[in-house]
Amino acid sequence: NGIPTFDSKKPEQSVIGIINKGLKLFTTVKGFDCGPYVKAISKSFSKAFDRQSKGNNWSELNSKQRSHLLARLIDNELVEPMQSVWNVYTHSVNNLECAEHLLCLVNHNERKNNVDSRIAVVKASSLAASWALAHVKNNRGEK
Repeated sequence: NGIPTFDSKKPEQSVIGIINKGLKLFTTVKGFDCGPYVKAISKSFSKAFDRQSKGNNWSELNSKQRSHLLARLIDNELVEPMQSVWNVYTHSVNNLECAEHLLCLVNHNERKNNVDSRIAVVKASSLAASWALAHVKNNRGEK
């Protein structure tokens, strides 16, 4: 009744099984299936990888090229979108009246670029930033 092992031949199904079993064993969450979310993330990762690999096949790359590809993937698909939200957050901590507009603007700009993985990263990090800014606002006694 433990957590299933990872099967490298079926990574997506393995991750789904591990997460679902972990949720069942270690939380009070009932009837939740992470499958659609893992599949969406997997699809986005594949698209991002294809975009960053510029037509190169992973198996044909040497270790230095693989390192550069992974660095480019992480930088372009995760760090850059999160950095734009972080810049808005750090400015908005002292200028709360700007926060809503700036977060909306960052999300709008990502949507114009139409890259699903970056849109999702900006959306998720914006949600976290807005939550944190709400706590800043509450701690200052503002409404």
